[in-house]
Parts: sequence; structure tokens; C-alpha cells
Amino acid sequence: MSADPNEHVIEIEGLMNAIGDGQILHKDLNLKVRRDEVMTLVGESGSGKTQLLRVILGLKHPLAGAVRVFGVSWDDPSFKKVRDARRDSGKPTLVMSHALGCDASLWDALANSLAAEHRVVCYDHRGHGDSEAPHGPYTMTSLAEDADHLLAELDARYATGPVVWIGLSLGGMVGQELALAHPRRLKALVIANSTSRYDEAGRAQWAQRIAAVEAGGPEAVADGAMQRWFSPAFRAERPAAVARWRRRVATTPKAGYLGACHAVMHMDTAALLPRVALPVLVIAGALDQGTPPAMSQAIAQAIPGARLEVIDEAAHLSVLEQPAAFERAVRDFLATLA
Repeated sequence: MSADPNEHVIEIEGLMNAIGDGQILHKDLNLKVRRDEVMTLVGESGSGKTQLLRVILGLKHPLAGAVRVFGVSWDDPSFKKVRDARRDSGKPTLVMSHALGCDASLWDALANSLAAEHRVVCYDHRGHGDSEAPHGPYTMTSLAEDADHLLAELDARYATGPVVWIGLSLGGMVGQELALAHPRRLKALVIANSTSRYDEAGRAQWAQRIAAVEAGGPEAVADGAMQRWFSPAFRAERPAAVARWRRRVATTPKAGYLGACHAVMHMDTAALLPRVALPVLVIAGALDQGTPPAMSQAIAQAIPGARLEVIDEAAHLSVLEQPAAFERAVRDFLATLA
């Protein structure tokens, strides 16, 4: 091997042509890999959009200054993004689970930061991002079984053992189901901007949303989602970010969005949460209209020993609106784990 760690390194930055056939694979990934360690580069086009670059199990050695990213194309239902720890700390693997209408990129900033010491895995729920979008309706049980399948794969490939699950909104609901149905998979749980159940009025609102999507696709609810996801101040100050996430909602497959809406509408773990026997951090956004702080408080009160952190000036997607406060809350929680 050459003494120069950056010799024969391929840099993929911004818009770039793929090796070989010139197909554009990815628009915003910053990744360095050794040319002789890349086994396969695969670009797929679907639904008129460019899919993420997939690097199939290529990196064997750390690279100076490189962000190690594995986009591992495994079995259905999900396309996983795995960031290996930049230094071996022996700390637990973190698995991040996104909100309805989002994708794994929700976690990019937090995942890249925490990957300094942890292996971090971000994945797309069925019906979202690069996952398949089977016709629904879905159930929270089925989404949790998808997650259990993912965690079994990770353990088989990386010997991860129990992981720390970090889920926001829909991802926090899946985390609750996992903690109840497959507690051996989890070392700890972070439930952000989520709920354990909706009352009759809340379910009626979900039924209206489902009807709107059935008639007009996710585009029909995209503007309403932005009103709930981001505070007025964020929408005024960060219009480009809001526009990006609006596109994400509007381009979510109709079947996937509808299927997940049904799962959320019928979510109900409230009576079972006292059985959760894990360290749990519950995060709320003080300005969250979709899952108000009272919903997070109910979760924290139901789970023995759970901690509640309310983030000021944050609406539903608190990890995007107040990333520093969100990361600080997660890091403080991780520091308490043995």
C-alpha cells in the first residue's frame, strides 16, 4: 500500500459523473474512497429522480480526513446508510429513524457528528426514500418488524449487539413498538417529537389527511406539513430548507405516505409503556403543533425513569430547527449509558 493515504483516492463532491458510464449518481454527498477498494458503484433512476450513490462494502482501512460512508444495498424493505465510527471507542451503535414524509437525510448533520465515536445507521422506512413502497395500509407492528429485521442484519454483519434507537415522530413510534416487542435489540431509546396514541379528535384529523392524500397525493398535504414541522421564524429565515423538505413530502410515494398515515393514526402504546425497561430520553419541541409537548410528557411519565427534554424555539422537526440543542440533549443522554 502506498505511504500516501490519499493517493488514488476518488473524491465525489457536488454534482459528479459516475465512474465508467457517466451517469449522475448523487448531488450532495461528500465521500472519499480508495479506487482499489470500491467493489461496485451503482446508480439507479426511478420515478424521475436520481437515487443515492451506492457503495457496496468497499472500505477496509480508515482514510485521513475521509467520512466513511457505506450505502449498503441489502434486502428489502430498506436502503440503509451506515457511518462507521471515525475512531474505535467501543460505544454502542446508534440507529436513527425518520419522520413521516421524510427520509434518512433528516439525520445527516447529527449522524455525521456522532459518527466520531459511534457507528451510526440511518435507514428509510418502507414507502419512503429509497425503500420499496408496497401498497398499504401499514401498521406500526409491521414497521417495527422491518426495524427488527434491520437490527438483525446489523448484528449479523457488524456484531452490534443492542443499539441505541433515536426516532423522531414516526421513528419514535417505531422505537416504542420495538422496545415492547423486541427489547433485546435495544440498549436505550430516544423518542423525539412523538406520541403514544391519538385521541378520537386526533384520529379524525388523520382520517382527513388520508382522504386528502388519496385524492391529490402527498402534494395535497405538503404545505400543511411545513406549517406543523417548522416554526414561523424558521420558515421566514430558512425558506430554502423549507422548500427542500416540502419537495421531500410531495415526492414521497403515494402508497408509502398513505400506508404510514394509517400506521400513525392507529398508533397506541400508551397502556403498555410502563413495561419498557430501558433508559429512555424523550425530546419535545416547545412549539410543536403536530405532537405537542403534552404528548411527550405523557410518554415520559409512563416509562419508568424516562427523562424529558423540551427544546425551546423548536417545532416538529426539532433536529433540523435546533440542531445544536438536539445534539446536546442526545450526547448528554448517551454519556449516562454504561
